[in-house]
Amino acid sequence: MNLPSFLISLCLVGSLAAQKSPALNQKTAVLIIGMEVSEGVVESFDDYANLLTSKGIFVYKFYYPKASWKDIVPLANKCSFLLYSGHGCTSCGLDNEFGGMVINDFVYAQDIVNELHFENHPVIIYNHACGSAGSSASDPNDIGIKEAINRITDTALPFFMSGAAAYFATNYYGGPEEILNSLFEGKSATEIFKVQIEYGDHVVNNKPIVNNPYFNNCNLGVSCTKELVNNSNSTVEIGYNFAYIAVPSFRFVTIEPVAKN
Repeated sequence: MNLPSFLISLCLVGSLAAQKSPALNQKTAVLIIGMEVSEGVVESFDDYANLLTSKGIFVYKFYYPKASWKDIVPLANKCSFLLYSGHGCTSCGLDNEFGGMVINDFVYAQDIVNELHFENHPVIIYNHACGSAGSSASDPNDIGIKEAINRITDTALPFFMSGAAAYFATNYYGGPEEILNSLFEGKSATEIFKVQIEYGDHVVNNKPIVNNPYFNNCNLGVSCTKELVNNSNSTVEIGYNFAYIAVPSFRFVTIEPVAKN
C-alpha cells in the first residue's frame, strides 16, 4: 500500500469510529454482553468492535447492564453480525432446553423467533455461553455427542428461523476474533472449522443436518478437547468447545464500499 492510500485508509477508519449512526448501505454489527461474564470479556468485545470498525462495519454495543432487548431488536434486524457472550439458558429453548440469552433479563428462543426478522442474513457468533458449543460449566466428564448436538441446534435454531446465514459458537478466549478474521480473509465455514482441528481439537461431527427445513443444506460441525483427569482409572474429560452450522461453502460476502453521509 502506498502512502496516500494508507493515509486515506486511516482517515476512513477514523471517520467511521467517530460515527454516531451507520452510513447508507453500511453493514452493521450488534455486540451483546450479558450478565456475570468472565473477566476480560468486555475488553475482548471492545477488540472485536475495533476489528469490525476497521473493516468499515458500524458497531452497536449492548453491554450489561445497558443491554435492553427492546433496544437491540430493531438494530439486530438489520445487522450483518451478531455476537453474544453471557450465560446460556438451560430452559429458554423452544423445547425448554438450551437457547436464548441472559442479558438484563431472560431472552427466550421464542422471543428471538417472534421479534427478530433478519433482513441481511447475519453471522451469529456465541462465546462462552453454556450449551452453545456443546459443553456447559456444570457438566460431568462427558455429556456425549448426541447431547452436545442437541444443545447446539437448540441454541442456533431460533436464529435460523429468523433468517440467519451462519452460526458459530466457541468457548475459546479470542475465538470470535479468529472467526471474524477468517471470514474477512474469505475462508469458508468448513475452512474455519478445520483451523480448530489444526489447533488440536478432535472432530466429533461434521455432517449435514437432515429433516429440518430451517437448516436447509447446512452442515453441523462439532469439535472437542480431551483431557486426562484421573490417571488411576484413565478418566478423560471431554469438552465440546467449538461448533458451526452453515452451508459448508458459506463465505462472508465482500463488504460493499461505505456510502458517504
